[in-house]
Amino acid sequence: MTTELVLRKASPYAIIEHVQWDFLSYGKKGVLSCNGKKWKGKECGKGTCQRKDGKYSARFYDKFGKRNERYCNPLPEVRNWLADAQYQNGHGLVPATTEMTADTWDHFWMENLISDLAPHARRNYAERYLINIKPVVGNMLIADVKPMHCKTIFNRMEAIYAG
Repeated sequence: MTTELVLRKASPYAIIEHVQWDFLSYGKKGVLSCNGKKWKGKECGKGTCQRKDGKYSARFYDKFGKRNERYCNPLPEVRNWLADAQYQNGHGLVPATTEMTADTWDHFWMENLISDLAPHARRNYAERYLINIKPVVGNMLIADVKPMHCKTIFNRMEAIYAG
């Protein structure tokens, strides 16, 4: 078994991961190949494999070097998750966790994303959130906020601010 490692601008974790996956693909009997194959030798696709318990697994490293992994039964669901997560990672979208509320996101946004703005701009953003947004979606999970909630916020703002 010969393995060629091409050193590009990859983190050391990616190289270790490559070596571990290579070991798993040639490991003991009963250990599944993690280089994109199912139990019966059919291809699953790059970044996906079938685990010993029959579930499918997909993982990748994001731009911060953190490994993201998901496993579940239907292979198309794993493929869709992998494609969506890689798209979000590549386009700079900050993935919101399922437990993140609008209040938590506002705090993160104020502290990390707009911290370099002028003080009056930050104050205006904070006031708009406290007065207009928080009463409607403050305690809701980000994933549960729908367009109708946003429309409600805009309608209330229009009634207050549009002379």
